[in-house]
Amino acid sequence: LFAIAKIVGKINTMHFSVKADYDSWGVTNVIKEFSKNKKYLEAADLALVKPVVAQFAKQNFSAFKKSVVHGDFQREHVLKSSSDRYCVIDLGCLAYDVSIFDLGIFIGEFCIDIESSRLRKILKKIVDAYTSINPLSDIEIKSLPIIINAHLAAYLVKTSYLIRGERDKSSQTIHWRDFSRRGLRKYQSLN
Repeated sequence: LFAIAKIVGKINTMHFSVKADYDSWGVTNVIKEFSKNKKYLEAADLALVKPVVAQFAKQNFSAFKKSVVHGDFQREHVLKSSSDRYCVIDLGCLAYDVSIFDLGIFIGEFCIDIESSRLRKILKKIVDAYTSINPLSDIEIKSLPIIINAHLAAYLVKTSYLIRGERDKSSQTIHWRDFSRRGLRKYQSLN
């Protein structure tokens, strides 16, 4: 985890022009997607997502560092070779955006199975690994739980729309819906 956190930090030190496509699954667009698709959320999911989106909407990200962001740091996009070298794949969500969004996505995806009793200690070590490469301000660190939850809320909104609006019952969509629900329940305690 800590080696990957450093890779995320390295990526977030890059500065070059990126033509980003609109990502309806992305944390950047969670407010817009929630507004458009909240009618597809089940009541219990709406109760999970609504306060997260409200908290995210209150954030002023204008003071946060921007850089190149991967935008989709999930396990399937980080490969490890037999010589212990990592390769980050799937750059389809690459953008120039708030740097810490990548760290929040990474934590939300990679730490979901860590025991709750160990979570805060592990998160501190992940943040320390990231900041050893790419320092963060106190306000950025403080916003991290909100970003983690907003990322998962974006996934729950999107999968709810796909399942209830588009009748998509694929195993992958069901997996991401269940994953995002579980993550939102787990990470709520961080706020």
